[in-house]
Amino acid sequence: HEAVAVFVRRTSVQCGVPATWEIRLAPGWLAEQALLWDTLPHLVRNAFSHGREPAAHRLALGKPEALRLRIRAHASRAGLRLLVADDGAGVAAARAEADLWAGRGQGVPAVRAALTARAGSGGRVSLRWRGRAGRGALARACIFFF
Repeated sequence: HEAVAVFVRRTSVQCGVPATWEIRLAPGWLAEQALLWDTLPHLVRNAFSHGREPAAHRLALGKPEALRLRIRAHASRAGLRLLVADDGAGVAAARAEADLWAGRGQGVPAVRAALTARAGSGGRVSLRWRGRAGRGALARACIFFF
């Protein structure tokens, strides 16, 4: 938990975006450290990038001054699920789809590659994003084992 909090804090400073966060990592993710660090940084950076809003704008909308992040990592026999949600600016659906699948960098392709490698031939990967302008975003990365 602490290493994830340190990463989020560092990213907040680097991006110049004040933030608060809540992190919940299921014990099953302790055995998946490589996968966690191959996926989480990209999803967190994306939240800061698309969640950025001026403090005055956030306050006018009734939001706290700082961006709020929720990070959840669940594990079960059926698979692994990682969620990164923010209450930021969000993006229009068409733009989100373009950023998610085409990307401006290597973030989302890197997440998909890490999930696919871990799933192997017997699993299934799901990488989804949803968000609404002004209402934040949620990225969900899952591996299902069969």
